[in-house]
Amino acid sequence: MTDDRDSGGLDSSNYVQFQAGGNDQCINGNLGTQPPSDKDSFNFCSKCGKDFYSNASKSICCDSCEKWFHICCCGVSVQQFEHFSLESENWDCFNCTSLPTFHPAVDINGSKWGSLEGLEIAKTFEIIHRKIATWKPNNFKIPSGASGKAFVSEITRLIDLWVNKTKFESVAIAALQVFGPLMLQKPSKSSKNRDHIRYLTNRLEKWLSGNFEELVSECEAIQQRLSRSNRKPENVIKVFSRLMLHGKVSAAMRWLGENKSLPLKIDRAVREALLSKHPEAEPVSHDHLMRGPKRKVEPVIFDNIDASSVERAAKLTKGSAGPSGLDSDTWR
Repeated sequence: MTDDRDSGGLDSSNYVQFQAGGNDQCINGNLGTQPPSDKDSFNFCSKCGKDFYSNASKSICCDSCEKWFHICCCGVSVQQFEHFSLESENWDCFNCTSLPTFHPAVDINGSKWGSLEGLEIAKTFEIIHRKIATWKPNNFKIPSGASGKAFVSEITRLIDLWVNKTKFESVAIAALQVFGPLMLQKPSKSSKNRDHIRYLTNRLEKWLSGNFEELVSECEAIQQRLSRSNRKPENVIKVFSRLMLHGKVSAAMRWLGENKSLPLKIDRAVREALLSKHPEAEPVSHDHLMRGPKRKVEPVIFDNIDASSVERAAKLTKGSAGPSGLDSDTWR
């Protein structure tokens, strides 16, 4: 509706008002940049302090504080503005908009994993994660058969622990990150598939029983042997060529500069260097937040998302490994 400000009257119940002309850009007003007082809140934008008459801009009123704003000052698009003008839907300004309620993870106290209880479980996975972050890639392929199925089943169980908000919700993702490197450490360069099946079966038993100390000790011994090994030039070329033929450019480049690509251990010097490279965090601007009517997604859209569509999407993923050591090939 058209706002007749010369009449001196303004019905605040009609929270969307606009001036003739339809220009949604703020141009010079009479009040400058000073914020208006409460008595002027109907005549001046509460964000930029400029009046509504000189620029013929659309304006909108907050349902909570009843202050008025140019739509360009509060991030409301013309389409959103038109929606508000037709629908009886509330709109709150950036000062009155409340953040959504976040629910903390379920308390892990009282939970048991083998001999570990409560916060001991979380602390253990935190320590293991710090260790594997510095390990060299050395995973064997998941074998077929019973051991391979048991490996996939445990990954599924860990994801379910997080998705279903169980007592292990706060540690499930950390457990998933360390699970792969602990289970799939290749025992030696010459190890065969039958060896991998035997090691994986044994490691799964230790994992489920909470015997993480033995698991980490075994994998660390393998990693130490890798660190002492000398790579022959012909082997470097051979591995590099194979990775490039498979389209794994990033992995091939990491192989050439293996020592340089390993994560640094976080000590005081490294931490200070990282902090010096990052600017101070800036406060969140209302311009960065989405406002206006929420787009309704019809439930029928989700009917097409089934097991087969998820499988197809998963098989199209690409990417190198993070701290877990599992690249897209392994996840597929």
